[in-house]
Amino acid sequence: MSNGYRTLSQHLNDLKKENFSLKLRIYFLEERIQQKYEAGKEDIYSRNIELKVEVESLKRELQEKQENLDKAWRRTQQIVHFTLLMYAKTTILFAPDCLHDIQRLPVLIAGVRQVNLGLPYIKESQ
Repeated sequence: MSNGYRTLSQHLNDLKKENFSLKLRIYFLEERIQQKYEAGKEDIYSRNIELKVEVESLKRELQEKQENLDKAWRRTQQIVHFTLLMYAKTTILFAPDCLHDIQRLPVLIAGVRQVNLGLPYIKESQ
């Protein structure tokens, strides 16, 4: 009977040691997971900051390009307006006897006004 008791006692001690080892292993694995989570969390925060900076930079670049586009559009309108007016003046000065061209002046002036209206998605020049 004492031999059975020793065997059970030894087996119980082995199980206690194994239980302790498993608990210790779980503790260290949880600690490692927590460290990886903390490191990953810092990476996420730094990446988020980088992306916010990039977004603001792209917004600024877009605004600059939109302003340049608006300036170019206004300049194009001025050039077209000037060209049409020069054509009208040239027609009046150098071909006063040409009644056909003089009769076209209202059409030219209407064209200038239409060009000044611009496209609907581009801001009007101020």
